[in-house]
Amino acid sequence: MSDQSFEDAYALIKQIKKHGFQAYLVGGCVRDYLLKKDINDIDITTSAFPEDIKTIFKKVIPVGIEHGTVIVRYNQVSYEVTTFRNLLNNDHKDDTVNLIADLSKRDFTINAMAMDESGKIVDMFNGKTDIANQIIKTVNSPYERLMEDPLRIIRALRFSSQLNFDIDRATLKMMSELKSEINHLSVERVTIEIEKFFSGTYLKKGLKYLQATEIYKELPIFKENYHFIEHLSENIQPFNRFSEIISYFHLINGTITVNHWINTWKLSNTIKNESNNLIRALKDYEINGLNTLLLYHLDINLIDSFVKVVDMYYKVKLIAEDLLSQKQLLVISSRKELNINGNDIIKLFPHLNKGKWINEIIEDVEKAVLYKQLKNNNYKIKEWIKCNRQEIN
Repeated sequence: MSDQSFEDAYALIKQIKKHGFQAYLVGGCVRDYLLKKDINDIDITTSAFPEDIKTIFKKVIPVGIEHGTVIVRYNQVSYEVTTFRNLLNNDHKDDTVNLIADLSKRDFTINAMAMDESGKIVDMFNGKTDIANQIIKTVNSPYERLMEDPLRIIRALRFSSQLNFDIDRATLKMMSELKSEINHLSVERVTIEIEKFFSGTYLKKGLKYLQATEIYKELPIFKENYHFIEHLSENIQPFNRFSEIISYFHLINGTITVNHWINTWKLSNTIKNESNNLIRALKDYEINGLNTLLLYHLDINLIDSFVKVVDMYYKVKLIAEDLLSQKQLLVISSRKELNINGNDIIKLFPHLNKGKWINEIIEDVEKAVLYKQLKNNNYKIKEWIKCNRQEIN
């Protein structure tokens, strides 16, 4: 997020304060500001209620009114604005106490800091110190914080994987003791955190904590397949897509179908298609090595993912740029570029009933064109089909 977005956030705070309310930047944006990391999202906590925010700003999206949260659109950037937590519970106190009470209910000390529009940081729970010492520690009681929302158990693992921080001993112990509480969470919430966990730059560190606590025994699919985590490759790398996770573990245990992964984790059709595409390419690579058909069928956006999984599982170093160059040199990049279609083939054989033979012919034409055995010319393709009709059938 740009520096301008940060300046705009300060402007939003000033605007809220002009209307008699308190407002602060809070949570991850303050943490990342102190870590000098790129800031993706800026959250604001305030003594104003959602209906107050609606009167202050023109573009307000009610994304979580029941939780006191709205999105304010300002200069084409979204800012999440949430009412102080104790105010939502009708616990009306003065604004300073409201902020402290709000921070006291946040998950970890490194996320329990606030910043005003002048850059002054409110740090009641030694978040700065824990950032300096690279420690993930719950705010006050580990039991209370983790029981308030057991997703925090996975969030601690995720922050360790992303930041390379150690997890405080008391926090880690309680994470292990309360791990079964994860089963009460919606799988959609768990999926978001697990995807972030596996994408962490310091995934190896996070995995050590995952193994030590045996939290994986509470996760969908992993709970029935302990060996997934217990026997990971030493050269494991961050997974940037959930489809990479699925394709990698599919190589370890192919009896778990892509559909089962998708349904169990409630993933999108996009991830399903990506997973199937990657697995097809990986299986082809296992049997035939790198080849023209593999490159042809491999989605151009998945080349980096393919190279990564090949490196992790087959321990072979491929160069993504080389694969991209080879793919771009192919005669055609998709079936749509073939100078023949199903209707053309049906007209060639009007006496035959429609069936899978049409697609089989097109596949053979694809191969012949890709391997430069046949020019991508409508007339030449038709003649080729006629000559090879018996062989194709």
